[in-house]
Amino acid sequence: MLSERAIKKLEPKEKAYYVSDSRNLTIVVYPSGKKIWKYRRQGANAVKISIGTYPELSLFEARKQRDKLELYNKNKLKRGLAKYLPTFYDLAEEWYRKKCEPATTPKNCQKQRSRLSRLVYPAIGDKPIADITPQTVLSIVEPIEDDGHIDLAHDVCQLIGMILRFGVAIGKAERDVTADLKGALTPVIHTHRATLKRIEEIAGLVKSIEVAPESLVKNAILLNIYTFCRPCEIRNAEWKEIDLLENLWKIPAEKMKRRRPHIVPLSHQALQIIKNVHRYATGSVYLFPSARTKLRTMSDVAGLAFIRRLGYEKGQLTLHGLRSIASTILNENGWPVDAIERQLSHVEGNSVRAAYNYAQFLNIRIPMMQWYADYLDALRDDKPAPKKSDYINSEELWN
Repeated sequence: MLSERAIKKLEPKEKAYYVSDSRNLTIVVYPSGKKIWKYRRQGANAVKISIGTYPELSLFEARKQRDKLELYNKNKLKRGLAKYLPTFYDLAEEWYRKKCEPATTPKNCQKQRSRLSRLVYPAIGDKPIADITPQTVLSIVEPIEDDGHIDLAHDVCQLIGMILRFGVAIGKAERDVTADLKGALTPVIHTHRATLKRIEEIAGLVKSIEVAPESLVKNAILLNIYTFCRPCEIRNAEWKEIDLLENLWKIPAEKMKRRRPHIVPLSHQALQIIKNVHRYATGSVYLFPSARTKLRTMSDVAGLAFIRRLGYEKGQLTLHGLRSIASTILNENGWPVDAIERQLSHVEGNSVRAAYNYAQFLNIRIPMMQWYADYLDALRDDKPAPKKSDYINSEELWN
């Protein structure tokens, strides 16, 4: 039998290999280092079923899940069922493979996998889909809510609902029972991410960054400000995505929040930053590699720590708040809303149209991005704001 200590010592090999625990429970170690729990279902239709990822699903929880599946299979045989009834686990895994992995980022996939393994599967993973009721779902989310995690309770309820709606679409579920829970949970009070709104505050920010000691993190923050991309897009930027002939950063779909390619026009300031980071990133595929190894990207807390060292507290400014600053300034200065939204890579309601329009408004976005960079520099240097008419005429702007 396995132990937690023994599992931690399992090292990846060239090929995936199985290590048995007990009673049809095994763990598979893949070359990537990922460890997946598998349960071998007995009977005429014997098959190995994935029940979770280690360490998200511990040895203790994996055995509990195995016990539930064994009990279900025994009851199934006693009832004389001719075939295996799909469980919520089966449906959720199919949804994950077909809808979650292809359509969203690895980070979000990992988050959804963790929620399923920790909070959903132990409660209803072995339940036939037809046996899941609104009360069943409520029994999962109410304890989460009682612990004070209101947002998480709503997210788990929505996750279960997405999976059940997928089941309805493919004919494996009758309906989405979470629809009956509308109003049953404590409402979420939405708060905007902390950002700076007054021009004096924004000017103070760019001045503070300017006088900060030179570092790779400082350059990452500057590129974040000038391009107002998401922090994860900045950290994961690769040299092969930078087109110096066209002065564009072409981010592939798999790196974007909604898996759609995105084009970022690079201002003169952004290009200079990219040239600056060469000395830090030599030998790495990433513009902003980790300080420990050039094989990985910079830590996701490095940028936030830099902002905190400048003196901005949690309630004052976040990295995502830099995007709000750009949106506010551009809107207040009369740039077309559609061009701003496209540059922020906000998703259109029509997903097919959005897939083809990732380069839309590029003739507006190129001068807009240069104007915005010059505007920030003007704030930093206490100079007058640049005139929009020097970058593009009104006819080009609205046609």
